[in-house]
Amino acid sequence: MKKFLTSAVAAAAFLAAVAPVTHAATVTSGFTVSVSLVAICTATNSGATTVDFGTYTAFQTADNTDSVDLTFQCTRGLTAPTFSFDAVNGSATGHGVLAGLNYSLVATNEANTTTGNAATATAGGVGTADVRTVRVSGTMAGGQAGTCTGTATTCAAATASHTRTLTVTY
Repeated sequence: MKKFLTSAVAAAAFLAAVAPVTHAATVTSGFTVSVSLVAICTATNSGATTVDFGTYTAFQTADNTDSVDLTFQCTRGLTAPTFSFDAVNGSATGHGVLAGLNYSLVATNEANTTTGNAATATAGGVGTADVRTVRVSGTMAGGQAGTCTGTATTCAAATASHTRTLTVTY
């Protein structure tokens, strides 16, 4: 029995010595990463969003003016936007009438601020939005009569307003 075990151990040692050595194998495979980006802008206004012409006295000589800054958060790198107004009083050009007083609005691209860092190929790179500021400036020309129903007292206490919409095309 002892001879059998010795022979078996010797045979196992011989086979281990002549058996091929196995190494860890590796294999690689390429793959594609893709995305379809839908570029957008969204209104992110904070604070007042009113063009307030204040108090207008009939036939005053000075114009009443005011402006408001509207902010939009947009996909980075978009071209400068264009602006148009909704059709109030039949006009989509920024003109309107309040209390029988004509006014005009103009929108201008005031600033394009890129916040944070652009997305990069390195880990942790996060793309942030372009923040666009659009200034809407309004003018109510002097020398207008206006329209009011009632007495001077009731008219002085009346306030007229309507909501306008600025369309930003990017």
